Amino acid sequence: MRMSEYYNLPDFDPSVLNKSNIKHYISLMQHKHILHWEHTIQHSKKLEFYNTFKNKHTPSCYLELTSKLNERKELVKFRIGNHKLMTESGRFSEIPRVIRLCPTCGNHVLRLRFTSESSG
Repeated sequence: MRMSEYYNLPDFDPSVLNKSNIKHYISLMQHKHILHWEHTIQHSKKLEFYNTFKNKHTPSCYLELTSKLNERKELVKFRIGNHKLMTESGRFSEIPRVIRLCPTCGNHVLRLRFTSESSG
């Protein structure tokens, strides 16, 4: 599929590109990307948990929480679902979400704790 078809740009002519046209096409592509992103997070079982934390296409505020590399790595792992919490690991064991309890406290509540030990 050609780019002009994918982004629904029937008037796209690469031979007459100018600054104004480029800005217009970039804007259209960004808009289509955001619509696709919103549709994906709203209709995906995997992203249902993600959607509780992030439902707008904006830079995430957690990126400004710390400048310590180890803490940032842990936050990113949590964000992308690369962690050992039951909400994620239970999915691979096909444990229904309603019974994915915390092994420590037995609750459904997700608790995060960043201590001076984890910041290394």
